[in-house]
Amino acid sequence: MKEERLPVSIDPVRFAKAQRLCSGVINLRDLKRLCESMTSDQGVAKADLRFFSDEECKTVIELKLKTELSLSCQRCLGTVKLLINTCHYLSPVKGLEEAELLPSYLEPVWLEEDNLINPLVLIEDDLLLSIPLVPMHEEFDSECVTIPKELELDDLDLKIGAGACQSENPFAVLVNLKK
Repeated sequence: MKEERLPVSIDPVRFAKAQRLCSGVINLRDLKRLCESMTSDQGVAKADLRFFSDEECKTVIELKLKTELSLSCQRCLGTVKLLINTCHYLSPVKGLEEAELLPSYLEPVWLEEDNLINPLVLIEDDLLLSIPLVPMHEEFDSECVTIPKELELDDLDLKIGAGACQSENPFAVLVNLKK
C-alpha cells in the first residue's frame, strides 16, 4: 500500500472551488499534543478531507478520520484501545463574528494569517476532541477487573482509616461556648 501524504498547508476557498479531495495517512507519533494523552505513539490515522461550497456559498470541509488510539484506562490503569471513526463538517473563518454566523451543522476552523489551514493541526485537534474525558474499558470488560498492586489497600491503611473515623469532632469545644 502506497502511503498518501497530505499537503502542508491548504487554501480552503481555492480547494472548495475546485471541489478537491485530499486523503492521507498520518503517523500518530507526528501528532505531539495527541501523544501526550496516549500510552503508545504507534499507529496511523487515515484522513479524508473533501472541500466544497454549500447552498449558501460557504466553504465547507468534510473531515473523516479513522484510527485506533491507545489510552490509559482510568479504572484499572491498563491500556484501553479507542476506535475513532468520525465525520465533521467545518468552515474556515477569520474571526469570532464570522464563526457566530455559521449554520449549526458547521464548526468553525480558524484561518491562519495567510488564509491557509494546516491539515495536520486540524486532524490533531479533531482527534484530541474525540478522546473521552475519562477513558476506560467497557463496564464488563475482562481486561479491567484486576486492581494494580500499588492501589491495593493493606491492613495498615485500613487501621488508619478506621482510627480517623473514631476521632472526636474538633468543633465539640464550641458547644460549651454557647452556654
